[in-house]
Amino acid sequence: MKTNEDDTVAAYERAIRHEDAIPASKAFFMKAHQDEERHRAWMSTTSNTLS
Repeated sequence: MKTNEDDTVAAYERAIRHEDAIPASKAFFMKAHQDEERHRAWMSTTSNTLS
C-alpha cells in the first residue's frame, strides 16, 4: 500500500508542476496531493503503532 501512496503522491507532484496545466487543474491537484500526504502520514503512523 505504501508504494501506491508514493506513486500517487509523485503523480500529483508532477501534475502540479506541469507547465500546460491550467490554474483550476493545478488547484485540484494541489488539494488531492495534500489529501494523499495525509493518507501517507496516517498509514505510516498506524503501521508504526501496530508494529
